[in-house]
Amino acid sequence: ASATTNSQLTTYTYSSVALGTASETRAIYVFVTAQEPGTTAPDVSSLTVGGVSGTRVADVSNSAEPQYYVSELWRADVPTGTTGDIVVTWNTAQSRCGVIAWAVTGEHVLYDIKTELANTSASLAFTGVPDGSVILAGRGGTGGKRVTWGSDVTENIDEDIEPSGVCQSGASSAKSTGGNFTVTCARTDGTTDSRARTVAIVLSPSQGAGNFGYYLPFTTSTFLGADYIASGTQTTFNAASDWTGS
Repeated sequence: ASATTNSQLTTYTYSSVALGTASETRAIYVFVTAQEPGTTAPDVSSLTVGGVSGTRVADVSNSAEPQYYVSELWRADVPTGTTGDIVVTWNTAQSRCGVIAWAVTGEHVLYDIKTELANTSASLAFTGVPDGSVILAGRGGTGGKRVTWGSDVTENIDEDIEPSGVCQSGASSAKSTGGNFTVTCARTDGTTDSRARTVAIVLSPSQGAGNFGYYLPFTTSTFLGADYIASGTQTTFNAASDWTGS
């Protein structure tokens, strides 16, 4: 889902944005893109989805002119409702602003995140992505130019926030089988854009503790007190003298 406002405001309210099916494990990821009329690099002060406060995942502001062209990625855990208001409050007034929202359900962790903050095109490579992962990608640009995404993601949104001006694009993909993937995007007409900014994240299923699936198998007493990963080799401590940690 997406929404845009081509007006100068400090707080932008996007009403009744589609959030998908309600779930106790649903997280809403919001890619925010704006243009600031002043000379100070702006920041999102707060973002709420359906009344739930979000947290910033990444600042994706353009590195060439961060005082004008800014994007951020936020997350809010919203278990109820199929629609909700997205409210974005900046620390200073913006000329215009847009949002792209994705819903991700199921317990998950942030496996990896990468950005490209200046170049016309972006190529963000991810290796060893686990099975069942989701890739989300957002891009802010200028000139009202359309964007072409590479084959490892599928375009969701590609639209102007300002006619022939600031624009936003988003793509995603669910990977039932993991592996190595590269998120690419560039202007469809091949023109340059030094004010572009792109972010891509990989969200992977939670498996035990941490990103790599470590857990304690309490079904076998000999393994109590020894972390191991399912595909690794177990290490058993049979006596206090075996323990060398602190």
